[in-house]
Amino acid sequence: MANSREEIKRDLDDILVKGLAENICQAEEAMALCAGIGENAGAGFGSGNRQLFSRIRIMLERYAILAVTRLFEPEEDGFHSISIPVALNYMRFHADYLELNDREFILKKLISFGHEAKEFEGIPDPWITQLVRKEFADRMPNDDDPDSDDLSKALVSLKSMRDTFVTDAVTEQELEEIEKAERSMKTLLIYARDFIGTIGQGYLGVVFESNPNVLQNELAQLLNRIGAPQD
Repeated sequence: MANSREEIKRDLDDILVKGLAENICQAEEAMALCAGIGENAGAGFGSGNRQLFSRIRIMLERYAILAVTRLFEPEEDGFHSISIPVALNYMRFHADYLELNDREFILKKLISFGHEAKEFEGIPDPWITQLVRKEFADRMPNDDDPDSDDLSKALVSLKSMRDTFVTDAVTEQELEEIEKAERSMKTLLIYARDFIGTIGQGYLGVVFESNPNVLQNELAQLLNRIGAPQD
């Protein structure tokens, strides 16, 4: 149990940086590689590797689905370092000891959620923290009510795909499912990135960035080499 402001800040850093941010990064990298295989299919597939790369594409998509759905698992399901509900619960119970690193940034975020600046006059940091926590908690997808909003619909769709086994043969239907999954994952990752971006900058002074396109470009070069005529 954390018993100092420094330990609490370090624990939050572990949850965000080593947990959520890394998980999001891996999901985005898997999605980028999957998209790269689809966009550069001609290069690698033309040399007789179509089935192989189709299978790799599906495996990457499945990994990305697992990574994204893991972000939204409740704490009691055991995902204690890479779940947004875990982070929200940590903020809830340690709000009195979490210091704002960038109060102005957090207040602007709350205003963007619909609050008015005058609400925050004389309000202590713990109350601000609970407001931030509540705003993100209220926007969490609800898989018990998939029709409530786009986030909930996307999460239910992904969980359904996650629990469906892929057959040995890659079909056109499987590839269509990949495209559907990508749309759902992008919807959920927008929320997840907004969360870690807000808490990271507001409480830790950390700005999260990723560039999965680098991997996608490297993959394109690899597929071109595979597909090139051999001497």
